[in-house]
Amino acid sequence: MLWHSVRQVFGNFGMALRISLGPLAIAAAATFLLFIWILHRVAAVKAHAAGSAYDSIGLFLGMPFVVVLWFATVFWIAIGWHRYVLRLERPVVVFPRWHGRRLLAYFGRAAQMTLLLFLAAIPVVLFFVLSFVLFPSSFAPGLSQPATLPGTSMFAPKILIQFILGIAAAWFGFRVAPMLPAAALGEEMPLRWAWIETAGQGGTFLALAALVSVSDWLILESYLVLSLLHLGTVLQVWMAVAGWARLMVGISLLTTIYGHYVEKRPLVTG
Repeated sequence: MLWHSVRQVFGNFGMALRISLGPLAIAAAATFLLFIWILHRVAAVKAHAAGSAYDSIGLFLGMPFVVVLWFATVFWIAIGWHRYVLRLERPVVVFPRWHGRRLLAYFGRAAQMTLLLFLAAIPVVLFFVLSFVLFPSSFAPGLSQPATLPGTSMFAPKILIQFILGIAAAWFGFRVAPMLPAAALGEEMPLRWAWIETAGQGGTFLALAALVSVSDWLILESYLVLSLLHLGTVLQVWMAVAGWARLMVGISLLTTIYGHYVEKRPLVTG
């Protein structure tokens, strides 16, 4: 399924660029301009030792605006890709077609999934916290004996816990993933229906979640290696390329899950 999604993106590379580059360029330009404005206002406030209420409100709302802007951008791209692959709806030059109602529905479904994931994570996090409190030596041997490398005693358990939680979150996301493409297409797909459509595929999604988690870890490690080698320009280019590929393959995974399990389309693995 992951290979099918990768082929879907790079087999339609030109269309993937046309659907994604326009919205990403707008979001990047808006973020840059807002960043410049914030720096200007901060400098003005420091120069006058006090700022107006307008300055304070603007600086306070700047970051939430950027977050909302990028969420809207990603959802716009996702809707465009879902509709292109599943309904052959082509973009307009370098922009996917705008579907305001579908964007709101997509945001609502994504918020619902996030809330459910947060609620489901509470008992898991509590389990790890209680385990650490009751059996600290199992998580950090350095608490019961001196560690040869300060600060490294908890590194492995921390990575392991993050990896397990990441796989669990991805597994849940894949199980309810049909909700998002359905929202993009204007189809009704409550949580219960999505869960039913993906029933019996727990092992498949567990393996997929592990592959995705390992891929993300490798990408992050590549960032660290390039940073340690002080290859700033190479790092920036690689971050842009890898980030774009990760975004599009992730969206394509959602599309593939909907197409395969809801619309019963075959997977292309060759």
